[in-house]
Amino acid sequence: NPSVIWQSNLLKEQIYQTNEPAYIGNIWNVISTPEEWIEQGSYFFEREFYKAAIECFKNSGNELLTAKAEAYYREKIGEYHKAAISFEKLGEKNKAAENYERSGDFAKALHLYNELQLKDKIFACTIKTFEKEKRFEELANIYLSISEYQKAFDSFVKSGNYHIAAEISYNFLKDIASAAKYYEQAGSFADSAKLYLKLKKIEHAAELFEKANDYPNAIKLWQKLKNQQQLIKIYQTTKQLEPLLVIYEKERSFENSVKVLREIVSSKEIDLISEAQAYFKNRNYFAALIRFYLTNNNNGVAESAFKLKYFTDAAKYFELAGNHFQAAQSYYRIKKYEKAFSHYLNSPEDEQLKFTSAKKIG
Repeated sequence: NPSVIWQSNLLKEQIYQTNEPAYIGNIWNVISTPEEWIEQGSYFFEREFYKAAIECFKNSGNELLTAKAEAYYREKIGEYHKAAISFEKLGEKNKAAENYERSGDFAKALHLYNELQLKDKIFACTIKTFEKEKRFEELANIYLSISEYQKAFDSFVKSGNYHIAAEISYNFLKDIASAAKYYEQAGSFADSAKLYLKLKKIEHAAELFEKANDYPNAIKLWQKLKNQQQLIKIYQTTKQLEPLLVIYEKERSFENSVKVLREIVSSKEIDLISEAQAYFKNRNYFAALIRFYLTNNNNGVAESAFKLKYFTDAAKYFELAGNHFQAAQSYYRIKKYEKAFSHYLNSPEDEQLKFTSAKKIG
């Protein structure tokens, strides 16, 4: 066996090994004619010893064979682009295309494959060209045409066409979470919301229905989640005053309730007195209170406030209504005994009781 020295990168292109008797027998013969150089060069070329072939062909003066050997030599050592240029000059389009492709120059390779009408190569090289040039949507459509759905999905995502990516994810890849994500990124909020609802992500679904201005569905979900603040926001945005008033009344938000009720009354005729009395009778004292307030019914406000144990407000409005006995009782509850005593003294009811209540304080 030959020494490993002869296999080193420095020497292996300079040394030719052979056991062929014919070659060894002629090794001392002097080559002098162009034909003999071509014959010698062809011998090396056929055995892929292109460096030696180049020298022989050069010595023969045959430029075409020299160029051909140089092209194959460039290919052998991995200089694919230089090899491709050489093969193209030689008219070897197939070899040129292959080497352009290996070098990453897919556009030139594709041009030659089209000339050669090699369909499989055209298809493969088109894909590589689109990848290199980042023509992801065109690439995605190719993958879609051959039912490569995962690759089509990935390419549509890279192209920024999130809507089609979502549709592929949902219809072909059966990935609901991915479809929901990309519908949202595409701005298709209603489609995304429906899928998040399937995934039981109710809060996010509600947010997306709201973004899509699908307020009925958003309201249903916020109601299910008992998220009053989100409901208030929607009712304010959509000017749904009646349900907004219901929330404020449940929260016993006096200023907000009065403001909304005043807006309602300004747009349609309502018998607030009758409503207030009905609410009071049904023990919905807060709803009664705001209606009595808007009708300037001080006694009604006071009675409602007293039932709600808002004794400070009850005292104030009983006083405004001239109801001294009830005002005294309210002041007594908040430990303002001087005020309570004064009102008992002015109260006909306590006078009939010989000022029993006043005496208790005194």
